[in-house]
Amino acid sequence: MVQGQVGVSWQITPIALTKAYTSPDRAAAKRAFDAMMTMRKIDIAVIEAAVRG
Repeated sequence: MVQGQVGVSWQITPIALTKAYTSPDRAAAKRAFDAMMTMRKIDIAVIEAAVRG
């Protein structure tokens, strides 16, 4: 998370992450979301592996 000059915090979300946890395959989306929730820093390779099962 980044804090801007005016004190507003924001976070960049990679497109791969958004696609993974909004997938129409609900089981794959859940695996991706669950994997993401264990991370301090987003690791796209781990999320993609979770989507594949």
